[in-house]
Amino acid sequence: MIKIFLALNSKDRLPPNAIILRNNEYKADEIAVAKVTHDLRSAISCLTKLSGNKLKKASHTWELFDRNFPAMTVQQRIQELRTRANAFGIF
Repeated sequence: MIKIFLALNSKDRLPPNAIILRNNEYKADEIAVAKVTHDLRSAISCLTKLSGNKLKKASHTWELFDRNFPAMTVQQRIQELRTRANAFGIF
C-alpha cells in the first residue's frame, strides 16, 4: 500500500525506487556518451535496435503486486540522453 500511495503522489506516478532506477539509467547513459564513447548517434542507434524499433516500449520496469509497470520508455530515455549530451556539447 505504501508503494501505491508514493506512486500516486509523485509527479511521475512512480514510487521512489522506480525513480532511482530511472535516474541511474539516465546517468549511466550520460557517462557512456559524455565520458566514454562521445558518440550520441551510436548510443541512440543501440537503444533503438535493442527495443526492436519500438520506442514506446518500456526500457525498464518496476514491479507492484506481481505486475510490471514502465519506469521509462525507450523514447523517454533517448530524449533524456539527447538533453544531457547537448549539455556536454555532444550532438
